[in-house]
Amino acid sequence: MSIIRVLTIIFLCALSGCASALYPGPWTHVPVTTNPPGATLHVAGYTYTSPALVWVPRKVGDFKLSIYKKGYRPGHVFLRQSPDYLWGLNVTPVGLLTDMRTGAAYDVEPETVDFVLIPNETFQQETGP
Repeated sequence: MSIIRVLTIIFLCALSGCASALYPGPWTHVPVTTNPPGATLHVAGYTYTSPALVWVPRKVGDFKLSIYKKGYRPGHVFLRQSPDYLWGLNVTPVGLLTDMRTGAAYDVEPETVDFVLIPNETFQQETGP
């Protein structure tokens, strides 16, 4: 096999890549920290304690991350899934379809969550009795 043929095959294989190689699996994670730490986190039917890596399924839609800690006002952050910029790398239908099927074509935003909890007494003083 000639060197030109080998280089052509390598080049064509590189063009057919998909984001599934970079983001394998049907789940993605979002690092979550709270101030103060030790808050209870609920998302996608799972419970975590901050700080944590929370896992959400790809391609399912948006999620509400609920944050609770005794003595503090509850908080919520929406984790939104949107098409990933890597779609532009898919120059073949196989790569594009694979990424759409596996969910690798989607990003979750925000990529990290840093949440400051508000003490209940501070919240009551600001809003009144």
